[in-house]
Amino acid sequence: MVIKCFIFDLDQTLVNTLSRFYRVFNITLKDFNLKEITWKDFIVNYARDTLDRYIPRPYRREFWEIFLEKYSELIGEVELIDGAEDCLRYLKRMFLSIVVVTGRRVPVAEVMYELAKVSLIQYVDATYTAARIPFKDHVTNKILLFKKVLNDFMLEPSEALVVADYRADIIASKSLKIKVIGVLTGLEREEVLRSLGASAVVYSVKELCTLLKSSKLISFTS
Repeated sequence: MVIKCFIFDLDQTLVNTLSRFYRVFNITLKDFNLKEITWKDFIVNYARDTLDRYIPRPYRREFWEIFLEKYSELIGEVELIDGAEDCLRYLKRMFLSIVVVTGRRVPVAEVMYELAKVSLIQYVDATYTAARIPFKDHVTNKILLFKKVLNDFMLEPSEALVVADYRADIIASKSLKIKVIGVLTGLEREEVLRSLGASAVVYSVKELCTLLKSSKLISFTS
């Protein structure tokens, strides 16, 4: 397999925005007249992907749609995941395309601004958000975004590789037959990411380049 393009998830893959997620989640709960949750309960349910338990079923689709629209309202400090810049720099030296994809329902310019704040924008060829995609669920949104990347860059699924922390990204990638590497900086368990189809799992993007250099998992084009 010859890889031409790396598709990176943003939150908890390249940047740590977990505290922002918590704040926006509670703000959105308040908007729906629902009870806010503690940080401890948030972390436990975030890691288990069970935050829906705090949202009545009839409201879930609308809740997440609004949540994803609010995400950039609390920008604050953007914390770079350790090793992210070194990883992207290495991939650019290999003459690979780098794309950042996020399920946030915000203008692309807002994400580009955050990438610039952490000095990643210089390595990124394109950024995609879900701003113009009607929200159905997290997996469907990522499938549509990944398809757009493949079409825009004229890639076969075998020519792309997704790097992500969240199970929805793994499921979406596998449904399109795109190879995916999981990272654990989103608090997901390694066995879950592997069971969903991740070809490999590393602790963070800091270990990704080491894996790529030493593994026969993929080959690069130049």
